[in-house]
Amino acid sequence: MPVYTFECGNGDRFDEFHSSTKGDKSRAVCPSCGGEAKRLFFAPSIYKMNSTVKQKIDSGTEPRLRKKGEQAGTPIRKKRPTVSRPWQIGG
Repeated sequence: MPVYTFECGNGDRFDEFHSSTKGDKSRAVCPSCGGEAKRLFFAPSIYKMNSTVKQKIDSGTEPRLRKKGEQAGTPIRKKRPTVSRPWQIGG
């Protein structure tokens, strides 16, 4: 069954499942106020997406929090000076 999005006169938005073969899909009753709601139309999502990203979006997965030691990518390393400085102690 397709899902349709509706908006009532008060600005409340809600989604409803409607049979694709029966009934009027242009109007519905708002569950909050009981008023008449009109169907909203949105542009279809037709772009191609990586299947892993699509699965995460569809499942509503929250991003995983990482600890400081688990940083992604290559760690930044401090560069040692290439010039010898004999006048500095500990260098």
